[in-house]
Amino acid sequence: MPVIHEEPLTKKYIAGVVSFPALSQYLYYIGCICLTYYLTYATHGMWLKEATFVEQPSVEFKHSYIAEVEGATAAGGAFRAVFSTLAGYNQYQSPADVRVPSFRIAPKDINNDMKADEFDVYMSWLLPAGQTVNQVRILLPFSYLLSDNAVYASMEANAFFEASSPASSTAVTAAGDLSLRQRFPFPASYYRRPLTVKFSNGETVSSGVPSSSPSPLTSMTFTSGEQTEWGSLLSTLTSYNETAAFEPSFVTWARSASTSGGSTPFTTAQQQQINGAYTSNFELKLTVRIPYQVVRYTPGTIEVLKFAWVQFLALFLVVTFIASWLRNFLFRERIFLCRVRYPLIPREKMM
Repeated sequence: MPVIHEEPLTKKYIAGVVSFPALSQYLYYIGCICLTYYLTYATHGMWLKEATFVEQPSVEFKHSYIAEVEGATAAGGAFRAVFSTLAGYNQYQSPADVRVPSFRIAPKDINNDMKADEFDVYMSWLLPAGQTVNQVRILLPFSYLLSDNAVYASMEANAFFEASSPASSTAVTAAGDLSLRQRFPFPASYYRRPLTVKFSNGETVSSGVPSSSPSPLTSMTFTSGEQTEWGSLLSTLTSYNETAAFEPSFVTWARSASTSGGSTPFTTAQQQQINGAYTSNFELKLTVRIPYQVVRYTPGTIEVLKFAWVQFLALFLVVTFIASWLRNFLFRERIFLCRVRYPLIPREKMM
């Protein structure tokens, strides 16, 4: 005959409330909880102090830059060409050194997710006869927004690129990532509210979306020549908790600029200058990639408790399984003295 349904028959072990078997039951429940808590805490996985998430930031160019090239002249001397679109920067430079380059930048959205994946930067300096370049510096400010996960942070990311060559060159090509850097994790909220984040210019936002992204470089007022020095400028821009850095993947120098294809980056007037006072040009081609970032943050109270509960429950099931097997063994083998009550089967169930 097939078994259609079954019901287990259990034995009951009976003892006094203050007896040793009853005490063992109290110790069983208390011991399972305490041992599980100890194991969870001792394995350093209970209280979540720092968490991470991955997000591609929303990045936009701030339409400003500082650019500088250095090199040698035919007479064996040195020359310098510098220019910036920032207010007050050029007036603290030597008038002979200020030279406006040709500049253009183009964002690219490769995966069509409405976020820029990279920026192609092109700059070109007209050079008089005998001048060659062997060092270039450029600083590009970008707005940098993290808003899709546990934190909301809006700041300015400054991509600084510097390269030099022992030999004089007429072109340099480089590509790299604009990466987030954090000294300390962001504060976080379980309810994904915009957080109190200290921006690079000292402004804080505690709730709501800021009306405009603070921009320490593009809003900086230069009042002395010392502020325009690269050391002082970069020291100020990198002194905050959250910054971004341009990390080049490669840098290549070329002895001759590529002008094949019949196209030229210059206007008619500039081309006439090349044929006249200017005989060559120096080109910079830079690709700034925007990769997905691993963002560190301090989880909120509810997230910490949720994570701790999962860790506790996972070990609690293992501890109670082993402790239950040991407890059943002690009672089954009559190591604890108890009265045993067997199940009584009604007569109608036996028929």
